[in-house]
Amino acid sequence: MTWSARGYAFIQGGAVAIACVLLLGACPARAATITNVAVGPRDAKTATVQFDIAWENSWRHEANHDAVWVFFKARAEGATEWQHVRLGADKVLNPTGYGQEKGGTALDFIVPDGEDGFLGMVVRRAEYGVGKVAATKVTAVWDLAANKGITKDTKVSVRAIGIEMVFVPEGPFYLGMGGTEA
Repeated sequence: MTWSARGYAFIQGGAVAIACVLLLGACPARAATITNVAVGPRDAKTATVQFDIAWENSWRHEANHDAVWVFFKARAEGATEWQHVRLGADKVLNPTGYGQEKGGTALDFIVPDGEDGFLGMVVRRAEYGVGKVAATKVTAVWDLAANKGITKDTKVSVRAIGIEMVFVPEGPFYLGMGGTEA
């Protein structure tokens, strides 16, 4: 099946495949790294998860931004199954207990809520800018009660996984608009 736009004929699917190959080749890897993952203070309901995060070529401006989706997996000592960590948050943007050590790139922490929420968090630069993001001793709140077989006294292994993301606002657009539309 073919279609045309502005005098050019396209084979459906073929144009998309070519565009994807070209875009993937043009996008530099941003090398997001999450290190020094540790479980900190715990009580009967929650624990603090601490980590360092960094990535190259970060950017944020008034319309879009890049970010890293961070989620955690936990496993009790002696267990073979990893469990998804459910986060605890009192609000979506910069909840209580989420933060970082001073001196690095200022970050925002977004914990989506809802029935399937709290399973990870978006980490993005807090202010407009471009360049490397580096932050140490980033903290998140783990809802311990949501994990079977894990209590405040259980020895656990925790892993953090990060996926680089880009926020694109809703609405109609086409590639190359330039942001000058009304």
